[in-house]
Amino acid sequence: EPQLWTAQAQGDMMYAAGRDESVGMYLPVAHAQMVADGLSKRGVTDQVILSRSAWAGSQRHGVIVWSGDTHSTFEELALEIREAQSAAMAGLYWWTSDIGGFEGGNLTDPRFRELVVRWAQFGVVSPVFRLHGDRRPSDPPSQECGESGGGNEIWSFGPEAEKILGGLVLLRERLRPYIHAELAKTAATGVPLLRPMIFDCAEPACATAEAEEQFFFGSEFIAKPVSEHGATQQRVYLPATTAKWWRHYLTRECFRGGAWVTVASPLEQFGLFQADQSCVPP
Repeated sequence: EPQLWTAQAQGDMMYAAGRDESVGMYLPVAHAQMVADGLSKRGVTDQVILSRSAWAGSQRHGVIVWSGDTHSTFEELALEIREAQSAAMAGLYWWTSDIGGFEGGNLTDPRFRELVVRWAQFGVVSPVFRLHGDRRPSDPPSQECGESGGGNEIWSFGPEAEKILGGLVLLRERLRPYIHAELAKTAATGVPLLRPMIFDCAEPACATAEAEEQFFFGSEFIAKPVSEHGATQQRVYLPATTAKWWRHYLTRECFRGGAWVTVASPLEQFGLFQADQSCVPP
């Protein structure tokens, strides 16, 4: 976790390569290369490095960057959806966030349980799908581990959330061959798996602020996670230039491309649309 805690420390830092203000952003790349080189010398050639920090070039060393210690709020989730797209456009294709946020989540709070589900729906269509966080109330201290946060398994957030989260794990598994194929394209072409609407869509609606929380997930899917507490429906733009017809992957409903559509989004659903030319017009 290479990081500096204060602005003063950043300005005063000196590396062998120069002052922090000139070369400091390269620290995460050099740090990852050090770890990767060490693993390679020990015969590990397909390493994956989970790092809090990354910069252009980190991807060469098998780095997965996560977005740090985020707060467990719906506002933070909305920011994370945008950050994922920004990271992808910066060449950091293996990006992930702590599902549910890292800090501030109470296992008994209905609002937090809803947030975990909504964040997990975003996680399903993120390059890396992982659940992590410091939950409250804490578990009693143990002799083996000392103090620890509360439970963080899919059954830790109540029976309703457990059922939905279990379904999301199975959904991710069904999507795994598709994700592997799309990531192979990323390795060959540099086109990110998760990418903003404007990457593939030149239609004016794709460049609007309203479209900032939806994104392409590979070449076949558009996803729009729910980032508003208590939301039961959402608007999504389905472009016509990439597909004439789109099918809601969860409800199987068909929609014609080139229009904004409003779809139901109860807790167990979110916007996930697949290009499907076999759709029968309603």
